[in-house]
Amino acid sequence: MMSLIPNKKYTKIIRNGSIRFVMEKEEPKPADPDQSQQDQPQQVQPGEKEEPKTPDEEEGLVKDPSTGEGYKITSDKGKKRTVTYVKPATETVKKVTIQAEVKLDGKKYKVTQIAPGAFRGNTKLKKVIIGKNVQKIGKKAFYGCSNLKKITIKTTKLKTGTVGANAFKGLHEKAKAMVPAGKAKVYGKLLKKKGFKGKKQKVTE
Repeated sequence: MMSLIPNKKYTKIIRNGSIRFVMEKEEPKPADPDQSQQDQPQQVQPGEKEEPKTPDEEEGLVKDPSTGEGYKITSDKGKKRTVTYVKPATETVKKVTIQAEVKLDGKKYKVTQIAPGAFRGNTKLKKVIIGKNVQKIGKKAFYGCSNLKKITIKTTKLKTGTVGANAFKGLHEKAKAMVPAGKAKVYGKLLKKKGFKGKKQKVTE
């Protein structure tokens, strides 16, 4: 006698006095449309456009949510995480402090550079503090900041080769640069080469 598989449907057929059972074919279950959509990667449909990237995203900038200032990550390795200060939150900012460290996406980064042209032509800027970890200032970083009158430099790591051409050219005619103790002579020469050479412009400790 034929053994039947439990939970399966059979059709009883009687032919020439003999009885046999034929298993019925099961219809495939319809796919769950919600599940199938979850499994499929999101694709742009014909006629639809991808959301355009913002200028900051195009440049690879990361914004500090607390200040709105833009940074570019230069190293993301453990304790050696570093960033470049790229631009202020607005072009009408009057006072800027370039921090020694910033926190971006929950990670701490040392601010070691100021990008070329970061404040170029900012005629509203009057005061700037450059943090202790800055090692490099790009060319024309403060070029044409005609109302920039007070600069406080906390870093001792600047050299002629790490400060770009005309980085401090075109500042207020009576601009003063405050530098770390023992750095007045060295930084005085350095800043003069980079455009800070007005008759009334001074470097003091």
